[in-house]
Amino acid sequence: MLGREVVTGDRASAFIEAVLDDPGCARVTDLVVATQDRVLAEYSSTGWAARDLFSVTKTVLAILTGIAVDAGYVALDDRGLGEQTIRQLLTMTRGAACGGEFDLDLVAVRAHNWAADFARAPHVHAPGTVFGYDNGAAQLLAEALHRAVPGGLHDFADRSLFRPLGFGEVPWDADPSGTPCGPAHLHLTAGELHRLGGLLLAGGRLEAEQLVSSGWVASMRRRSSPGGAPEGRPYGMGLWLEPDGSFFGAGWAGQLLYCRPRDGLTLVALSDPAFDYGPPATDRMPPNWVAPLTHARRLLLA
Repeated sequence: MLGREVVTGDRASAFIEAVLDDPGCARVTDLVVATQDRVLAEYSSTGWAARDLFSVTKTVLAILTGIAVDAGYVALDDRGLGEQTIRQLLTMTRGAACGGEFDLDLVAVRAHNWAADFARAPHVHAPGTVFGYDNGAAQLLAEALHRAVPGGLHDFADRSLFRPLGFGEVPWDADPSGTPCGPAHLHLTAGELHRLGGLLLAGGRLEAEQLVSSGWVASMRRRSSPGGAPEGRPYGMGLWLEPDGSFFGAGWAGQLLYCRPRDGLTLVALSDPAFDYGPPATDRMPPNWVAPLTHARRLLLA
């Protein structure tokens, strides 16, 4: 780690120090704890470089789906390649097999169009009935949006969300066919992720402009199922839900966007796991890595 850039704020600073002192968090590079009007504490070891969001990409994808629905490009009951509806893809209730042969790491190194490969997965539940954490659903959703919106998904995201929020150039890995990766591999800085949290806390509004409808943001925050692994919380659409009304997007390696509406608290954590698809897939995460959210629950969110 490089020098610590910790801003004052007793509990926020204690949280950041706990993360930095934990060997299980050794790959953490960026942390931000803020309210809507000020930063309480922050840290970066890399000058705020953009990081792969991993599954927090799903949260951004859900926002983009809302913008596309608002504009009339897609509807929640439209069906994609796998014949599941947009709603079922967003809520991870398409009912298909998610692991084994259909693990994202395996699909990514064998398939030209990842969504078409995920669409082959056999059904284990009736669509719309059971939650299952599903990278394939996110890729099928990305494919549906990529085909429906003008200019393709990445260009649409840039025009309708990233540029209005003041982001710089946003890298977003794509499959060999050119469809952006829905379940992971969108790259944002901690500051950009913090701004996305502010947008969600503001009900989709950025100053005088409604980037995504408040009704859509409310739907993202509305429980669609009891959820389950890996976060052990109820699920909405692209967001995990807390009993107190807080909500968050979380990804492998500890990536996090956490928002608490009652006081406008936003918590961002990013790591650099040095992931490579290979094959075989490799990374440099500690064997028993710890998500910063673990420390946040103990020191900051209690």
